[in-house]
Amino acid sequence: MLITLSGSTFLPVTVDELKLWARIHNSEEDDLIEVAISAAAEYIENQSQWVLAEKTIEYRADTWCDPIVIPAAPVRDVLAVKYLDEDGALQTVDTADYSWDRTPEGAQVRFARTFTRPVLAEGRTGAVRVQFSAGFDDPAEPQTGDDPDYKLPQRMRMALLFLAARWYENREAIERGQLQEVELAAVSLLAQFRIFR
Repeated sequence: MLITLSGSTFLPVTVDELKLWARIHNSEEDDLIEVAISAAAEYIENQSQWVLAEKTIEYRADTWCDPIVIPAAPVRDVLAVKYLDEDGALQTVDTADYSWDRTPEGAQVRFARTFTRPVLAEGRTGAVRVQFSAGFDDPAEPQTGDDPDYKLPQRMRMALLFLAARWYENREAIERGQLQEVELAAVSLLAQFRIFR
């Protein structure tokens, strides 16, 4: 289970990018454009498990695993590994007792051979917790020298622009059975990125 602990303060594409894409030439509804971008980004994150704008997330598992596989990408850093001890108190694993590696689907946390896995709280779900930061860089900030793995892929950017523009321009429900080519194009692009848990 993934739980967002703190969200980003920026959108994965800028309002100006969407206005250029959708040929919007005024600023009267910039607030609505932001809502459309946020909604499209949330939809894409839920469908693909990719984190579009940097945030802090906690992955919860019921038992100790080695490795712990984090199903969200791109992972920027593992901040802490915690667990509920047999008394239900939250404890933190020493950073010397684990290491982590980024993978195309997220990250893996591996424990040192010397690490003895403590007894977990009985009957508690999500007793093992990995806090991490994930997401792409702010598109409004200069990207010079940044890690290219943290730059939003163009196909994902296109899917986001497709959806946000469509939802901004069509604010009412559409009839059942009506072909939604824009949504289908976005879903097709997203299928290339989907992370399976």
